[in-house]
Amino acid sequence: MKYLVILLWMVASAAQAEIPPHAFASPEQEALYYRLIHGLRCLVCSNQNLAESNAPLARDLRRKSYQMVIAGQSEAAISDYMRSRYGDRILYRPPLR
Repeated sequence: MKYLVILLWMVASAAQAEIPPHAFASPEQEALYYRLIHGLRCLVCSNQNLAESNAPLARDLRRKSYQMVIAGQSEAAISDYMRSRYGDRILYRPPLR
């Protein structure tokens, strides 16, 4: 039983993406960043958002999102950038067309 608990804990720990701590100028920027990474899909994993994925592409997209947030880009501008580069599939909830 003890080993089962340890195994489950290890699997749960590995399933969480490691998001390094970031410095934000305001709580609004931090909220925007987390809203973005939860609303954008990992294109490698498909069934996970950027916040959940450990894929290298997800790490790169989290980094790009952070850079754009810190640069003062709006949510719409960042989403438009991601959509222009990766298509509607990047959105975790793409529009129906």
